[in-house]
Amino acid sequence: VTRVDQWHLKNFLLLFISNIENLLAFMFRNKISKTVMAYVEAILGIVYLYWVIRNLLWFIEPLYERDEFTSRIVLYEDTLDAYKEKFNLMAKKVLPWKRRKAAREEANRKIRRAS
Repeated sequence: VTRVDQWHLKNFLLLFISNIENLLAFMFRNKISKTVMAYVEAILGIVYLYWVIRNLLWFIEPLYERDEFTSRIVLYEDTLDAYKEKFNLMAKKVLPWKRRKAAREEANRKIRRAS
């Protein structure tokens, strides 16, 4: 059995358990108060989301050991830094509080150069 098969089996089991939970909630909707039902639904939703994310992280864990992963992370970080620089440059031009801050910094720079 491959890792992909195990991953699909776990996802199927999580989905099946979620459907059983929904069926039980529908069957007992008149016997359980609305507040209890809301809390149980929220808690089970959080637990279900935790297991889905844990299953995803288990599946992609071997990717961290590959050489391509490191180079792609470096590329991603470089791209992110470039977009941050562009955003900050545009924000200084558009947003008034950024313009005032940039003007103060420029004035402080001129004062330091003059002294």
